[in-house]
Amino acid sequence: MIQLRNAKGFTMLELLVVVGIAAILAAISAPILLDMRESAAFRDASMNVASTLRDARSRAVSQNLEHRVAFETALSRYRLERGDSSSNSGVWTPVLAGWRNFPPEASMAATLACDQVDAPGVQRWIQFNPNGSANSLFICVMDGANSRFNVGVGNAPTGRVEIR
Repeated sequence: MIQLRNAKGFTMLELLVVVGIAAILAAISAPILLDMRESAAFRDASMNVASTLRDARSRAVSQNLEHRVAFETALSRYRLERGDSSSNSGVWTPVLAGWRNFPPEASMAATLACDQVDAPGVQRWIQFNPNGSANSLFICVMDGANSRFNVGVGNAPTGRVEIR
């Protein structure tokens, strides 16, 4: 008969304990990882809006024409538009083809208080002038009724884009 006294390995009980601990850790970390992934989508949407706003400001200064980012909060979309003049533009032309949409899990509201969602077809915009100034408005990137990030211009004379 073979003696197992010097045999090396793990017992079934040890393996079950390790698998149980791994299952508990997975159950604890799964919601955290899902929330991190969702937060990344909201952060990405906010950064895309901020990037488009900064692009509009840069184009307004360099081209000496008004530029604005138009928002349709009810449809959670936005686009960059160019004016036909350095002030009081009457015609606005999209700079890039089409609208940019938010991710499906995110919605959009206007103002810093995140309390205004407009009817479909109604637009709000942040307009940049050739001197770098802008109108003051914030767009809220929302998860249902909860605001995740606010993106916009808080200081109109400087046109500085902020994410809060």
